[in-house]
Amino acid sequence: MEALAQVLEATLSPDGNVRIKAELELRQIYYNRPDTGAALVQLLLNPSVPLPLRQSATTTLDKYVLATWSLGNKEFVGMEYEGGRRMALPEEAKGVVRKGVWEGLESPEGKIRSGCAKLVSNIAHTDYPDAWPNLPQQLLTLLSSPNATSVHGALRVLNDFVGADLSEDQLIPLARDMLPRLQDIFQTRQVHSPSTRARAVLIFRQCVETLFMVKDNHPQAVQTAVSEILPRWLSSFEAFLQAREPGEEVIVGAVSKTLDTIQTCFAKSLTPHLQPLLWSGISTLASLYPYYRALYLNTSLPQPNLPPTEEEMESSDLSSDLENTIANCLDWLCNSTKRKPAKKILIENKLPKKELETLIALTLQYGKMSEEKEEEWANDASAMIADEEDELAKFDVRLAAMDLLSVLRDAYEIETAHALWTAIQQVTAESEAQRQAGEKDWWKGYEAVLNATASISAELIDFLSENGEAANFFNIGSLFDGIVFPNLPNIQHPFLQGRAFVFASQFSSVLPPGVAERYVEAAMEVLQKPDASVPVKISSVRAVKNFSKLLPPGAMNIKNVRIIKDLAPLLAQTTDNVTVLLIETLQAAVSAGGELLDEETAKVMSDAVLHAWGSHFRDPILTAAVGDFFGSVAATSTPLANQLLVALVLPKLSEAISTALSNPDAPQAEPALDILGSILDQKTLPLGEGFFNPWAGPVLKLLLTSEDPDIMMEGLKALTSMVRKDVQQIVNWRDESHTGLDYIFQIVSRSLSGSGGFSNESGGMYVGDLVVHLLRKASQAVLPILPDLLTAFVKRLGTATTVSFIQSLILPFAFLIQAGEMDTVLNLLEGVTVTTTDGSQKNGLEVLLTTWIDNYGYFQGYWNIKVSTVALSKLLVAQRPSLNNVIVKGDRIITAQNANVIMTRSRARQNPDQYTMIPFPIKCVKVLLHELQSAGDDAVITSKNETVDSEINSDDGDDDWEEEDDPTVKDSDLQLLSDFLSGAVAGDDAPFDTQESDQDLKDDPIYNVDVQQHVAAVLKEMNAQCGPSGLEGTIGGALAEEEKDVLRKVMAA
Repeated sequence: MEALAQVLEATLSPDGNVRIKAELELRQIYYNRPDTGAALVQLLLNPSVPLPLRQSATTTLDKYVLATWSLGNKEFVGMEYEGGRRMALPEEAKGVVRKGVWEGLESPEGKIRSGCAKLVSNIAHTDYPDAWPNLPQQLLTLLSSPNATSVHGALRVLNDFVGADLSEDQLIPLARDMLPRLQDIFQTRQVHSPSTRARAVLIFRQCVETLFMVKDNHPQAVQTAVSEILPRWLSSFEAFLQAREPGEEVIVGAVSKTLDTIQTCFAKSLTPHLQPLLWSGISTLASLYPYYRALYLNTSLPQPNLPPTEEEMESSDLSSDLENTIANCLDWLCNSTKRKPAKKILIENKLPKKELETLIALTLQYGKMSEEKEEEWANDASAMIADEEDELAKFDVRLAAMDLLSVLRDAYEIETAHALWTAIQQVTAESEAQRQAGEKDWWKGYEAVLNATASISAELIDFLSENGEAANFFNIGSLFDGIVFPNLPNIQHPFLQGRAFVFASQFSSVLPPGVAERYVEAAMEVLQKPDASVPVKISSVRAVKNFSKLLPPGAMNIKNVRIIKDLAPLLAQTTDNVTVLLIETLQAAVSAGGELLDEETAKVMSDAVLHAWGSHFRDPILTAAVGDFFGSVAATSTPLANQLLVALVLPKLSEAISTALSNPDAPQAEPALDILGSILDQKTLPLGEGFFNPWAGPVLKLLLTSEDPDIMMEGLKALTSMVRKDVQQIVNWRDESHTGLDYIFQIVSRSLSGSGGFSNESGGMYVGDLVVHLLRKASQAVLPILPDLLTAFVKRLGTATTVSFIQSLILPFAFLIQAGEMDTVLNLLEGVTVTTTDGSQKNGLEVLLTTWIDNYGYFQGYWNIKVSTVALSKLLVAQRPSLNNVIVKGDRIITAQNANVIMTRSRARQNPDQYTMIPFPIKCVKVLLHELQSAGDDAVITSKNETVDSEINSDDGDDDWEEEDDPTVKDSDLQLLSDFLSGAVAGDDAPFDTQESDQDLKDDPIYNVDVQQHVAAVLKEMNAQCGPSGLEGTIGGALAEEEKDVLRKVMAA
């Protein structure tokens, strides 16, 4: 052991060479000895050994355990035995280590306890339950010890053990004994430290999360546990928050996180306690603010005498940092105030109660800038932009406060406006008093008022315009007069000065005529001043962008030309987020006044943007901004814009795309294609002569050779847009060997073969769209190869797996069927044999119909869904015998395994769903009945045989909303969700993301079909074809009662 101690001591040497030699000796010699673990245990437990050496022994033992304990450890190396075999540590040696580290859990040294707790956790990962079955009981015994250090050691192990090693079946019985003991620890202030008590709370939180995850498998056990345990804990939380003492901030953070978890998982249990907990949370935030101000907003104030941070706060889930505590509390309040039970606590007779007024005043106080943020923003413009404009900004107290204000405004519009104005008066009066007293942070209250008000500017403007009487108590003009205008020249406080510019721009639409232009002039003048601070310049650019975007069309025409001339040269001097902000500002200016640009300014501007992108093309955010910028140029309906694109921009993009022809790994090709796609999406018609020529060759050739699915996807998108907007340019184009259409047909063939970049189905996601629009725009050119194309499509469909790709493959068939080519399509499919994923041989018609009907409900895109629905309805009335012979899935068969159970993936694998099998026409009727119902005002029809989730007893808080909807969910939000699910709202990768507003598709006859009327007419036609018995009499046995009800309503209409 003495020799080992010397080696360990050498690992602590300041001499790097000595350390490396010692570490090598440990790995090469001692890791191969089974007695090393016992020797390390003796060292770490020996109080006479210096603490640094004991800590080194603990760390080394942890590495030794991972390297020698189990083949299942990814760090496993093993010990070398005779014959070169590497084996795990013998069981006898493991027992010595287990016993020793368990003793270490009761060490009086916190660092040793923590190290041994980590060791026990690592050993438990592999040994529990087989080699250490009594570990849970040992932990419970240690948890009940009167010795606080023993309890701390047990909690450190449980923190990992509960989350990583206990199965749901093991946790539920353990929780009955463990949770009361954890609650006793939490409540025993005089025995246990704040960190120990906070850790007890967070282990309880882990148990709540686990109970929620298993409540469907063990409903009765979970319900019993929840009804018995949660009320006691919630009462304890109430008592703690009402009698909190200084130094217990770490517990406040843990309690806030736990309340948020209970609210998410078992909301009904929280409802009876919500009022006292809400008020306690608000009171806690109010009591913490003086500490927060002195520690984070103005460190020149007398510093509070808070207890020192405990050494063991290194855990990421346990922090005594006051900022984290406050952020957690704000986050919990943000989520809890959205719930219906909070309404009666916060408002009364459409006026805010004291609780709401206090809470909103706190959002302004905690919305003030910290000194750390001041320093960071003053030295890092990119960080300032990220925090101000990025939706993924770093979560902190200021952001949490603004999130809470936004939630309150959404939930209680009128009452929040009243309370906010009251809070504004309070904070501005307080700020003025601080200014008079010479306190250096006086300006932060003004800045917070402007920032908070502007954070809900769009909603506030709408509210004031719709509620005339609101202007009587919420006077935006007084904010301009009292804060904005006086502080525009306030160079001593650049963050307040900059905020004044940004605030003015966000409320520019309500400014009197001519006033906004003066603010723009002032912002532009700041950009010309060499001595202006970075925060003010950044704020001025943000303000200019807002002015260009928010002012009425024509209001900024002349100003926008100057903006472009002044800002474009700055791109050469910037990087990162600053470059993105400048490009976004240029884009806003082009959108608002690009038609007034002269040729020289337009060229300088485009050159500057292309150069900036060329230097940072790996930045996806910058690429998106450049795409939006040139998209706005393309949308400008002037000859100059087209000339600029054809002569400058498209050749530069083509150059970047061409790099992938000689170097498949060239990184600039895919982002260049992304920008090209943005230009094509936004380009107004006509495209103009020569628009295809600059990029045709590189893109067409690249799609025939590339192995990159992202390049395939972006390239197909670009070609599809080109087909839709000016297919004649493709028809007319040719190189030395092929025409444009020749290349496209080869690309389609390659995508269907699944080779190269199309081996990933996402690469071919647009191939169906491409063919459909070729059929729409150049059908005569496609007809000669159409049979081969359709054959290739249906053969690829037999092995397709992703819904988006399946939709892409089905759409050409659906388009042709609804366009009157049904017989041609069906004749071809009936003669095709397809090999499916499982290797079986099936008829092409069967493959198409079964795949189509299985995936019909997942189709996206306004126009796509209409094409699919109309095509299915035409198949239904076709009366073709081969359609009756295709058997497809009907309703799900309810069994003992799936009744009243939410099917998870693991359950679905163990008990796959079974379905009735019915002829395709009957399933088609069922699908159309569902479509008819979903197109109407009622909810989507749900067959009793298909969905049972609604019958499951759930404690997710839904019962709290029996009488009133979530106040934060507006009808427009629900409509947005509906549009998104139908593909009417843009998504990142959807090939059908803007179909509802696409003028090209609006001009297509299918776009204007009333689906509800069309389906009803088809069902009535089918009813007539069925003779006296009617459709219900013919197939009624296959219909659910809800489906029969819909059918009867259709027939009666």
